[in-house]
Amino acid sequence: MTSALLAAVAVAVAVAIQLASGSGFGLLAAPLLLLVEPDAVPVPLLLVTVPVMLVAAWQDRSGLAGGFELGRVVATAVPAAVLTAAVAPQVLAPATVLALGVLEVVVAGAALTGWRCADVPVVAPAAGLASGALAALVATPGLPVLVVYRNPAPAAYRANLAVYYLVITVASISFIQGLRGIGPDALAATARLLPGVVAGWPLGAWLAGLVPGRQLRPAGLTLAALAGVALILKAAASCDRGR
Repeated sequence: MTSALLAAVAVAVAVAIQLASGSGFGLLAAPLLLLVEPDAVPVPLLLVTVPVMLVAAWQDRSGLAGGFELGRVVATAVPAAVLTAAVAPQVLAPATVLALGVLEVVVAGAALTGWRCADVPVVAPAAGLASGALAALVATPGLPVLVVYRNPAPAAYRANLAVYYLVITVASISFIQGLRGIGPDALAATARLLPGVVAGWPLGAWLAGLVPGRQLRPAGLTLAALAGVALILKAAASCDRGR
């Protein structure tokens, strides 16, 4: 199986998980793509995130009836994404990949075991800073938001997260385009990922009706932990090749 086909399969699975659980697209797709097609992270993955989140927001649009609930997170996430895009290296060093992987495993694991961050005003902006930086680095803004955001209504949970991811992604792409442009290689890699979006859409729409609302957040955190393990393995493999 070629790397392009593996990348499309990874995206299809990530799309299905996103539409079903409300999160997981970047958390799952980025580590898998770093393993099979590293050039697809972050810019091509950010580009395909836009149609995925548009579909996700439309699928659960009824959940936005009460309004958008992640404004305080967006307020700091957008500047953080812009700043990180300006200074982030084109190719992530193994040490950076390792640090990201450890962060995802530790934070997601703690949240799954019952840890709750304090409900104080500074938490949401802090989550936004971390989320925006991760969006520009590896197209995975989900983990900090999953830790702080809770909504028992499945449609509202999925819709708010989809809109949030869409806003942060568009901000990251816009600044990257303005700063250094998006070249033909990135556009070609994006095109190779699009069949995965098309394939994962109907599967995710079907799965969305099967996932119990109380399982949405644990499912997203579990994916974050697994994604962190994949990043750690990626960093370890890179270090072995460098010896």
